[in-house]
Amino acid sequence: MQAAGPRKNFDEVYELTTNISNQEDVINQAMKEQSVGSTEILEAIRDITDVTEKVKNGSIEMLAGSENVANEMSTLEKLGKTITNSINEMAAGSTQINDAVQEVNLITQKNKNSIQNLVDEVKKFKI
Repeated sequence: MQAAGPRKNFDEVYELTTNISNQEDVINQAMKEQSVGSTEILEAIRDITDVTEKVKNGSIEMLAGSENVANEMSTLEKLGKTITNSINEMAAGSTQINDAVQEVNLITQKNKNSIQNLVDEVKKFKI
């Protein structure tokens, strides 16, 4: 019966060793799966980082473009004011020209009347 004792102990040790080996295999498999999952997560994080960087760069470009548009709009506003001022000056100038033409017409009419009066007076002195 004493032989059964060590054999039983050996079988128990073997069974425990087999269980531990199986558990190690399960743990190793789980670790491999976690490693693969971690790699996929890292790749996804890299992709997200890349997309975030592209969005950031796109935003910077859009901001620069918006600033350019704002500058161009400011330039257009200044040009519009300059054109409006020039048109107002032209309108004032045409009013002055119109007033001058009317004054020339009045002077011309007065000269015509004065010449007619002079002609009439000269006729009186003819022999």
